[in-house]
Amino acid sequence: MALQPDDVDLPPDVCSSSNEELVSEESAVDLPDTTPSDHCCKQQCLQKMPQSLREKVDALKMGLEPLDLPSKNTLWFNQLLNMNKANPAGQFRTQFVWQGSSFCLTAYCHITGCMPKKVRSFLKLIAQGEVLAPQDGRKNPLKRVEPKREDVEAFFVFIYQHLAEPLAMVNTEAQEGEELGDTSIVDGPDWVQSDNDLLQVLSSAFPVEGQKPKVQKRWLPTMTSAELFDLYKDMHQSHKDQASMATFKRVWTKWQAVLGIRAVTQHSRCDDCAKYSDPGNIQFILFVS
Repeated sequence: MALQPDDVDLPPDVCSSSNEELVSEESAVDLPDTTPSDHCCKQQCLQKMPQSLREKVDALKMGLEPLDLPSKNTLWFNQLLNMNKANPAGQFRTQFVWQGSSFCLTAYCHITGCMPKKVRSFLKLIAQGEVLAPQDGRKNPLKRVEPKREDVEAFFVFIYQHLAEPLAMVNTEAQEGEELGDTSIVDGPDWVQSDNDLLQVLSSAFPVEGQKPKVQKRWLPTMTSAELFDLYKDMHQSHKDQASMATFKRVWTKWQAVLGIRAVTQHSRCDDCAKYSDPGNIQFILFVS
């Protein structure tokens, strides 16, 4: 015989009356609030924030949305770096300035979206002298010491200053009183801009904001790469950290942007030779003689 629905004894938690009691009990439980709280510290930084700053906070969060993590890290790190320059403090800073107002750590993290642990990590790096943001949010890896490469770098700095010379080129089309063009002035490569010491040695003019510094390209006498390497070994024969040919070529490839080797057909002419090689000047000399 088939059972009727009324003949089945249902468990208590399935009964309608029990369900109603369960729902009422669940509704009485206080669920956590998922909306961000304005409570941060005793000073109530977030609660006292004026409406004008709240609008800027919203604009900042909208600007951060399309950025990837490395870009956000750079933005957060630079904010803390500039803050430390204006008001130096250690790793355990308690007051954070944003838009001219002072906030606690919790409020600052709520405003910028940066986690407190990452803020502390960035502050520690800044206290250690770092000026660039780590791309992955962790500590920057230490730069590996390369004494052999640095030995080759010192060699090229020396020959750039004391052996190489610019080609004597004169712009014969320049009118009297005008500044003669110098075709040996080039834009400084990135590796020069990142080294302040090299920039002072190689730069021919103070860099203009928004432009690359200008560097004078100089030239060595005609020689092969092997002869240049032999010159390096002779000059640095007393150094214990002499580089191999492979290391030398790697550094030499970088330096070719500002240091070249003259071809056989090129030579360093003095300004007078360049001046009197002009056909107009030759005719004048013949007429006078």
